[in-house]
Amino acid sequence: MEKPLFTIEAVMRICGVCHAAHAIASAEAFEHALGIVPPRNGLIVREAIGLLNRVQSHIIHLTMLIQDLVEHQRISRILRSALTVLELVNNSLARVGGSPTHPKHSYWRYIEAFNGYTD
Repeated sequence: MEKPLFTIEAVMRICGVCHAAHAIASAEAFEHALGIVPPRNGLIVREAIGLLNRVQSHIIHLTMLIQDLVEHQRISRILRSALTVLELVNNSLARVGGSPTHPKHSYWRYIEAFNGYTD
């Protein structure tokens, strides 16, 4: 294989939401197979990325289910709050992991579908 890290990059594409979980699992599989023990700081950064990705996943799922969970007149306010928190999580992922999962423009367009919803 010309580029051994390709496997980690490829498994990240399995899911558009939980990419970090797949990358972490793939990296850990390589480490276990080759007997590699990452430095403590690397493990801490990996854990932070995994936790941020989990929070991000919950927020994204909330935005998809919000119409079924919340009264019509409250959707816009809650969705805007959720997307604001999602932006904070994405910014944190970018700082810790090198890039956000979803660029800001990709998920803020989603709110345009709720222009008819008012608080």
